[in-house]
Amino acid sequence: MIRKIIGHTRNEVYTIPNLITLFGIISILLYAYCFLRGAGETYIPLLVFAAGCSDLLDGFFARMLDQHSRLGKMLDPIRDRLLGAAVLANIVITNPAVWKIAILTCLLEMVIAAIHAHRTRATGMLPLVHSSGKIRQAAHLVAAGVFVFQTYMPLWIAIGIPPV
Repeated sequence: MIRKIIGHTRNEVYTIPNLITLFGIISILLYAYCFLRGAGETYIPLLVFAAGCSDLLDGFFARMLDQHSRLGKMLDPIRDRLLGAAVLANIVITNPAVWKIAILTCLLEMVIAAIHAHRTRATGMLPLVHSSGKIRQAAHLVAAGVFVFQTYMPLWIAIGIPPV
């Protein structure tokens, strides 16, 4: 089993990067469950952190072990969009006044997806990951982290400053 997972597997499903991505997706689903149910709020920052780490680690292991797979190329952006959608939903549920910003964010993501689909159709192949996409995803992860930690573990508690 280990030999099968660790080897060079372009079309394999059971690779270490795919398992890490699946762990991230499960973390996001648990996060969404917790904030929708209003339960497990102490675990929410850890779940978002786990999902963010899975985004960093799956690519690292895919390169290190040369385990790039078609499934991974599909699951990775799905996990990224799920995390963005979950955090955005949490923001709107926590503060309904920002729904216009949430809609604008969704529209921008749809435009980016349409451009990506057009480039894929025009060239007949998936475009290579580029630095602007990585910067965008890093910004999403930082924003998600700031929101979640400010909402569920306020900064003033973490550094010992009393609330204003």
